[in-house]
Amino acid sequence: MIKLHDDIFLFEKILTEEIIEEGLKIVSGESKQSYGIEEGSHFFNLINDLWFKKIEDPLHEEYFRLVPLPAETIKALREFTKTDWRDLFFLRYYPENTQELSTYVHADFSTWTFSACFVNSEEYEGGSLCFPRQGVKKKLDRGDVVVFPGGLTHLHYTENIQEGERIVLVGQSMPYKQDHRLGKPL
Repeated sequence: MIKLHDDIFLFEKILTEEIIEEGLKIVSGESKQSYGIEEGSHFFNLINDLWFKKIEDPLHEEYFRLVPLPAETIKALREFTKTDWRDLFFLRYYPENTQELSTYVHADFSTWTFSACFVNSEEYEGGSLCFPRQGVKKKLDRGDVVVFPGGLTHLHYTENIQEGERIVLVGQSMPYKQDHRLGKPL
């Protein structure tokens, strides 16, 4: 796990070849721009396994190391913040559908968002993932996954594609469950 900023993380080449091949089958030959992934599908299960075995724990370690907490509190926080997917979908970017992409600065309103690249960086020109507030700009390569908080603190956009095609899988987790109402415990 490489820290691109305080809470923007790069997992280089973490996608397995099986995940990449299965993902490319989903988007092959289609003319659509996005493709939703169904919960419980083989591909969903591959991504979910990768997330829980190789990504979520290092993220939790990074966050929970900042404050000394008793082990039982950390265990409860890990369970409370365990990823629950809201959206999991592919996006295909190419010159014809990205002429104004770099003006689409947005937040995802998720606890975590990830962007996973399914093509070699040499296969497309442009297409860097940009976080203007944090001053981070990263062109993803095949197998790379960038993870970041999806809220207003992490507005982001993708640069226009000049040439080629950028295929990414985007995942967005549900916001944390709340156990209070108007500041008072239920």
